[in-house]
Amino acid sequence: MGRPVVYVAGNHEFYRSEMKSNLAEAARVADNAGIHFLHRRAVIINGVRFIGCTLWTDYRLLGTPKPSMITAGQELNDHRLIRYREESGHFSRFMPWHAWSAP
Repeated sequence: MGRPVVYVAGNHEFYRSEMKSNLAEAARVADNAGIHFLHRRAVIINGVRFIGCTLWTDYRLLGTPKPSMITAGQELNDHRLIRYREESGHFSRFMPWHAWSAP
């Protein structure tokens, strides 16, 4: 029997793909491989709790969330290279406000 494997997706895992479907596929593949895929989840292994989620930029860090979101939306690769499926089914660029409610 092998050692437990824990995996947490970083922002680059979503580049050139749609985020929600990418997360669903990663969870399915990890489950089939016996890997603990931590996306807003925790697992306890041998008494140690592992907590995982993708971390996004804190647009409130400098106390100016709106200008920070505008700049990030224009400059960060995350917002150019990641796609996001809206509730309507429409696909869009992953925008700064999506980070606050990311699946």
